[in-house]
Amino acid sequence: MTTISIIRDKVSDHTMKSQIRVEVSCELNQDSVDHCLKLIDPKVTNILTIEKQKLFAAALKELESNNDDVFSFLSPDNAKILRNHDEIYEKAEGTSIEDSGVLAVLQNLMLARAKLAGKSTRGKIESIRDLIATDYSLDNMKTLFKNAMND
Repeated sequence: MTTISIIRDKVSDHTMKSQIRVEVSCELNQDSVDHCLKLIDPKVTNILTIEKQKLFAAALKELESNNDDVFSFLSPDNAKILRNHDEIYEKAEGTSIEDSGVLAVLQNLMLARAKLAGKSTRGKIESIRDLIATDYSLDNMKTLFKNAMND
């Protein structure tokens, strides 16, 4: 979709310079967008899981520093996170949505889709970032993309 958007822009620029009238129409297939989002989903989910574990590990480490026998009342999952605190922080060090390029891919997909549909992109990029930060799921992202084209 991004490639088609770029080609459409180049054709449009060339026709304007040559003062030629050309109508370019593109049919957007929602299934293509959904498929792209499905391919990106495991990466986003993995990054968000690592970030969540990092927050839990930090909170559990603070709890451990204030309590001598913290393992006696932690669930097995939380105890495992606390034991793996250093490993989780190492894993999370170079992992973020921005650094991974996933956010840029999602933004480019949204921009290309909006451009091909002749829609405004105002506020749509921020909504991707907000969704990832607050309530990410593949279904929510698909809904966001569908709703963005109906606005």
